[in-house]
Amino acid sequence: METVAARAAVAKTTIYRRWKNKDELLVAAIISLRGEMPGSPAARDLRGALIECVGGMRQMHDDPRYIRLVPRLFGVADSHPALYREYMDQAIRPRREIVLQVLRRGVAEGEVRPGANLNLAMDMLLGPVLIRSFRSAGADSPDSGFSDLDPQELVDAVLDGLTPR
Repeated sequence: METVAARAAVAKTTIYRRWKNKDELLVAAIISLRGEMPGSPAARDLRGALIECVGGMRQMHDDPRYIRLVPRLFGVADSHPALYREYMDQAIRPRREIVLQVLRRGVAEGEVRPGANLNLAMDMLLGPVLIRSFRSAGADSPDSGFSDLDPQELVDAVLDGLTPR
């Protein structure tokens, strides 16, 4: 906290007025790298809305500062559960809820079969973006066997498993 206060050229008490502890400050810093919370996708059709969600997440994960921090945050979930919960509550769950709303709308409009596991579908949509960002933050070279992530191709593959049969 002293280093942050010094770099910001403010007193440490100023930092503590806004954030109770360094965990809260860290979560706020990571969230600031994510940018503003997206609203509902502009596209009204299921496919277009999901492509927009995946594309937005992919773009966010292109920030090298973000991809250096997030794997570390996931790595301290056991040793710093409050920090991890705070990050999940402020950054992950609200964005997942947007995708879940899109999928629920797909069920209501008959584009997704009733009873489909929407949480699994969401993981299938967002997981490839996350794993690629983790890999790019590590020692793996970009050409190590992973294909480029095409949001349209990913959404089409997931929707193939969700459509009514």
